[in-house]
Amino acid sequence: MIRDLLFYGAGVPRFVFIWLLVTPAMIWLARAAGLRGRRLALLVATTLPTFGLHFAAVPGLTSFPVRWAITVVSLSAMVVLLVGVVRNGLREAVPPREWTRRCVPVVPAVLLLVAAAVAIRGVWAWVDPGIADIPQASEYAARQVLAGVNPYVDANPYTYAPVYQYPAGTILWHLPFVALVPDSVVLGESFMAARVAAWAMDALAVGLLCLAGWAASGRNRTVPVLSLLPPAVYGLNATLVREVGLTGANDVLMAVLVATSVWLLADGHRPSMAALLWGLAVAVKLPALVLAPLFLGRARWRPVVLAGGVALALQVPFFVFPHLGLHGLAALAEPAARPDPYVVMQNSVWWPVYAVRGVEPWLVSTLGRGVVLVGLAITAWGAWSVRRLRPGPALRERLLAVAGVSLVAMFLLAPQWRVNFQSWGVPAAIVVTIGGIHRDGNVQPSSGGGLVAGQVPPPPPQRPVATRSDGMPTEQMQRTR
Repeated sequence: MIRDLLFYGAGVPRFVFIWLLVTPAMIWLARAAGLRGRRLALLVATTLPTFGLHFAAVPGLTSFPVRWAITVVSLSAMVVLLVGVVRNGLREAVPPREWTRRCVPVVPAVLLLVAAAVAIRGVWAWVDPGIADIPQASEYAARQVLAGVNPYVDANPYTYAPVYQYPAGTILWHLPFVALVPDSVVLGESFMAARVAAWAMDALAVGLLCLAGWAASGRNRTVPVLSLLPPAVYGLNATLVREVGLTGANDVLMAVLVATSVWLLADGHRPSMAALLWGLAVAVKLPALVLAPLFLGRARWRPVVLAGGVALALQVPFFVFPHLGLHGLAALAEPAARPDPYVVMQNSVWWPVYAVRGVEPWLVSTLGRGVVLVGLAITAWGAWSVRRLRPGPALRERLLAVAGVSLVAMFLLAPQWRVNFQSWGVPAAIVVTIGGIHRDGNVQPSSGGGLVAGQVPPPPPQRPVATRSDGMPTEQMQRTR
């Protein structure tokens, strides 16, 4: 019984094994950083839908309705928690543990965190040699480009459609890794380039969080341990460990770019950079388009046009080679409207509907369009809810919550629960939870007379001023004349 709970028949670990391996450490670090209440609840909630998608399917232990219910309830809990953040924000983190105030050299610490995150994900390449069809197709498409072939024209044996099915951003992300790794078995793995590209997704996310911690702590050569706990918490998220280490799909890359673009949008000073990253996210996978109302509400039309131009510019070269045409557009739309067999399609919130009406193409297509509209409506509502907030940590958390709830709701309502979709909103939700660590003055170093982590800066000394006999300062008297 216990073996069936932790391992597949061939001895490959199940998700519950990964969860038990990393989640206690993630929770311990989060609590050490001062995360409590809804922050901690949301952080743990990001790992729970995967139980319904994987763990609950253990033969002989649970039935399909239980698996279905676990996923529905856990996704709904994420939606409720994120909606609460959009409406009311989150309380600040409580004071962190004393040991998190110690300073460490920033460069070695960052390299260690990135290497540890990659190692935790990379080990599964040999523990479980399977890999999803998406990274296989992406590596093959990148090799087609390097060979001078248009992957949207020539056949790709690893897709459901005859040709490659994802926007050009995914291919371009894979290109440098495919160019460096030979087209053969490397260390016993036949798709090593795709795996390295997947590991680089989370290496990028961990590096960006390290950069944010370094900036928040004063851009010094040494930083408090507290400023580096957010990337450590991110690296130990069980859902991302599984998706990057085992699935290797491009969804995490889209999600990381989405979270980074919203972070910059909330900053208020770099709308063009935020739009550029959003455009790259759209060029990786089209669900990132759901952010359009958020960018329109916060930055107006120009960043939206810039983002659209970036995504279009990456795709246009494939429209003109080897001859003019809208190559691949039908394949790009196919995954959202694919009426798979009932045994596959029942793995969605629409299981009761499919059980009554069957899996009909018109129904799947209608549900797919409805999901997009719901996502856009949620984003528009979120943009309206935070319209009066000024740039700062509170706005950042709430904008990230808007992006997270839109993407999680789209997965919850998708016509089919393809397991790689579960990571759409996870990076944004994680950054929402750990955002309290980077509050102003919360991660300043303790050396050199500076602030220690969690310490509130003292008020500036008051300069004595001359007063009149009635107590009014003379300077104020002069200003009021």
